[in-house]
Amino acid sequence: MAVAIECLQEINDSHATVVYLSIIRCIIIAFIDPSTPTATRIYYAWLAVFVCRLWRTWHNLVPKQDFNDRISQMANHSDIAKEKFKQKTTKKCVFITSTAFLCIELNAHNLTYLTLLVAEDQLPLETLKVSIFNSQTCENFFRLSRSMSGTFSTSVNFSVQQFLNRQEKISFLNSIKTQSNSSYSSSKFVFPNHHKTQQNHKYSTIQPEKITKQQVQEQVDRAFKDAVTLLLPLGIEDVLKEAHIVT
Repeated sequence: MAVAIECLQEINDSHATVVYLSIIRCIIIAFIDPSTPTATRIYYAWLAVFVCRLWRTWHNLVPKQDFNDRISQMANHSDIAKEKFKQKTTKKCVFITSTAFLCIELNAHNLTYLTLLVAEDQLPLETLKVSIFNSQTCENFFRLSRSMSGTFSTSVNFSVQQFLNRQEKISFLNSIKTQSNSSYSSSKFVFPNHHKTQQNHKYSTIQPEKITKQQVQEQVDRAFKDAVTLLLPLGIEDVLKEAHIVT
C-alpha cells in the first residue's frame, strides 16, 4: 500500500487517489496490523476519521455546479461519462457510503475509549489487542466449541450453559498453547499451526503498551493537523475556512 501511494505521488492529478488509499492504509495500521503500538493506532485511527470528516464537510458545502465544473476539467474521463455525472441529482457518488463512514468513526471512538479505560486501570492491558476484534475470531471460537462435541457424537448443538463450559476448556487450551509456543517456555507440548499462524506468531506475543490521556490527546491533535495538510493540495482550503475549521 505504501509503495503504491509513493508511485501515485509521481503522477499528476492523482492526489485524490492518494488520499483515498491513505484512508485505507490508516485503517489497516490502526485496526488490523497486530504489531502497531497503541499510540500509533490512536494516531492513524483519528487521521482516517479527520480526513473523512473534512472530505464530508467539503462535500456538503461545495455547490453542485462546482462539482460539474471540476468534472468538466478532468482529462481522463470521456464526454459521455462527464455528462452522466452531471445528470446525477446527488453528490453522494463522490463520497464513501454512510456505513463505511460511521464504521470508521465508531471504531476510532471505541479504540480511544478502551485506551482511556486501560490508562485508568479499569481494564486489563490485553484489551488493547484490537487486531483480534473481528468476526473471524468469534466464528473460530464458536467453531472450536462445536468441535468439542467428540468424534463419535452427532450432536453439534448445545445450551448456553454447555457453551460456557466449553469456552472455559478452550480458554485453558489457549493458555497452554500460548505458554508452549513462547520462547521462554520449557514445555514440550507441540500444537499444529497453519503456516500463516506461524508467520504471524511473533506479533501475537507483543504486549500493547499503556499510554496516558495526555498522549492520546497529543496523537489526536497531530492527526488533525496532518489530515488538513494531506487535503490542502486538493484545493479545499477556502471551503474549510468558510466552515471555520481552519484559519
